Amino acid sequence: MLTVKDEDEYVIKGLSQGADDYITKPFSLPVLKARIDNVFSRKIKKVDELTFENLSLDLISKQASIDGIDLDLNLKEFAILEMFLENQNINLLREKILDYVWGYDFYEVNDNTLTVTVKRLRNKLGEHGEHIKTVRGIGYRWDNEKK
Repeated sequence: MLTVKDEDEYVIKGLSQGADDYITKPFSLPVLKARIDNVFSRKIKKVDELTFENLSLDLISKQASIDGIDLDLNLKEFAILEMFLENQNINLLREKILDYVWGYDFYEVNDNTLTVTVKRLRNKLGEHGEHIKTVRGIGYRWDNEKK
């Protein structure tokens, strides 16, 4: 995020809504380039598996399991779960999730589609579904603590 607003409340809001970094004007081009390179290097370091407690995601086969028992997730549900586990405790904008999961087609997707897909995912995850929190006016967050 690149902005002139440098007050703490704006920085916190930007980062909590999913920004990878927060840069205020004025800035130096070498510092901007270094920050961009840093974000890209984080994105490139992909792993083949994501885990949370006894929940595992095999990113190659696109299969999720709990205690070694495969879950029957479709590709959209898997992609949303992958996004949650890669961004734990971070508020994800609905638009960001829609763009990641549905790509360019998300403009043609009914807004309720994401809500229904997340509800199905919660149900399929059982107790782990409680980690998916709705963030009113923003989107969703995978909260490591059940509340």
